[in-house]
Amino acid sequence: MAEYRYPLELIASPFNIQLNPGAVYDHSDVYIYRTYPLPVTINITFEVTGLSYVEVYDGDNNRFLLGERVEINTSTTFAVEWDGTGTFQPRVWKNGNVTAISIAFQLPIEPIEGRVFAAGSTHNANMSISVSPAVMPCEAELFLSIDGGATKAATSSPIGFVSTGASQNVILPVTMPMVGGLYYTVYVDIFIEGLLFAGFEGTEGIIIPLVGTATITW
Repeated sequence: MAEYRYPLELIASPFNIQLNPGAVYDHSDVYIYRTYPLPVTINITFEVTGLSYVEVYDGDNNRFLLGERVEINTSTTFAVEWDGTGTFQPRVWKNGNVTAISIAFQLPIEPIEGRVFAAGSTHNANMSISVSPAVMPCEAELFLSIDGGATKAATSSPIGFVSTGASQNVILPVTMPMVGGLYYTVYVDIFIEGLLFAGFEGTEGIIIPLVGTATITW
């Protein structure tokens, strides 16, 4: 079964979710995520012709945003309070009678904090890290993502360094993505002798502005 991921900030409300049947569910594996994790209320509507069991699951955090196997017999809309972390995944259990799923939402104007860089510009990230014991062959890779790290929008590629057994600085150069108007989360993976040993999420993200066309009249 195919998997689909949609950033909430880049879809229009209301949004019709195409049914995606599989072996266990009549619908699953369609994920909504936030490029900047802040709370939002999502009104999700299940159109049904009879008894169905529905739910909204966040697999990243192993939690239900809308109950578990919620029974409905008529078309129903639920207002789901979501903190914006993880994913928003509607699911319909097998042998249900759901004919359509849609979501509606209104994103508030939200303050976004992060470093502002131009699309396509190159910048050096100075990472401080401690790896023990000393004289271990290591690599660090910094990358930017808008979907929780699933896709790398930009990467430093693995940068080699040798551990000192104490805190040391590693320079990670990254060329910013060309797609603007988005907030990118920063991630760093640490490899030792080719094996992934640690992964970190930056405390500060990257904002690449997008300026539209201005119209001037006199």
